[in-house]
Amino acid sequence: MAKVFGGALVCVLLAAAVPGTAMAQGGSSDPFSFLKEGIYRPYIEAGVGVGILSHAEFGGTLPKLGTASLKFGYRELKPYKSRWLKMDDRFLSGSYGSTDFPLGETGTAGLSGELWSLGVGQKVGYGYDLGFLKLVPHHQVTFGAAKMQPQSFSTLSAADSAIIGRYYYNTHLSLGTEGGVSTMVFGFLGVNAGFESSVIYPKVVFPEWITSYVLAAGAIILVSGFSEDIVEVSPTLGPIIYFVLRNAVAYGFMYAFSRNQNWPFPSEVPMMNNVFRVNVGIQF
Repeated sequence: MAKVFGGALVCVLLAAAVPGTAMAQGGSSDPFSFLKEGIYRPYIEAGVGVGILSHAEFGGTLPKLGTASLKFGYRELKPYKSRWLKMDDRFLSGSYGSTDFPLGETGTAGLSGELWSLGVGQKVGYGYDLGFLKLVPHHQVTFGAAKMQPQSFSTLSAADSAIIGRYYYNTHLSLGTEGGVSTMVFGFLGVNAGFESSVIYPKVVFPEWITSYVLAAGAIILVSGFSEDIVEVSPTLGPIIYFVLRNAVAYGFMYAFSRNQNWPFPSEVPMMNNVFRVNVGIQF
C-alpha cells in the first residue's frame, strides 16, 4: 500500500522531481526504485479545525466551517546526522466542513452549507530528536477534489449568487499547501497543527492550469534544493530555514492564485478555503 500511495502521489504531483527523492537522485537502473526505498510505517490521524472560505470578488461575507478530517498514510521518520530527523509522509485524506459544526458561522443573508474534500498528499520536513519528543516543522501539499453544497443563498446579490452558483453541488479540482509543526511522542503518538490554504478551481483550462502548476512546483523544487544545502551544513538552523523558505514560496503562489487561479495567465478568480487544523494520530 505504501507503494501505491507513493506512486499515485508522484504521478499526480510530480514528486519524482523533488530533490531528495530516490528518483531525483538517480543511481538506480530500476525506474521504479523510488517506490521501494525507505522504511515507511502506516499511521492514522483524525483532526478538527475551522475553515474560512474566501473569494476576492465576493461582496458579502462567506461562511466559516467547522471541520473534521481523517488521514491514512505512510511515514518515514529517519535519523539525520545523529540528533536530527528527516520526515516524508505520503497519504490519503478526507475532510468535511459544515456551518452546523462547532466554530461554524453563517455568512451574509444566512448563507450556510458544507464542503467535502478528498485528496492525496505529501508532507516533508527536517526536525529535531529530543528523546521522547520528536519535533518537525513541515510543509505539505495536497491535490484532490472538493464539493461544495451551499444553502440559503437565494437572497444574495446577483453577483454574489453567480459566484456561489459556480460551485453549487459540483465537484471541483483543488490544490492545497500547509505549513505547520508535527510532533511524535514516545515513538507512536502524533500531535500536529497546521494552516492549510487551498484553491478550489471553478473551471480547469488545462494548458494554462498545468503551466501555472509547473511554475509553482518548479519554484518549490528550486528553493527545496537550496534549503537542503543549508540543512546539510547547518542541521541546527537548517530545519527552520527549510520550513520558512518552502512555505513562503508555496503561500506566495497561493496568494497569487487567490486573485488569478492560473497566475500568471489571465483567468477566473477561484474560491479559497483556509483551514487551521489540529490532528491527533497513531503511528504503527
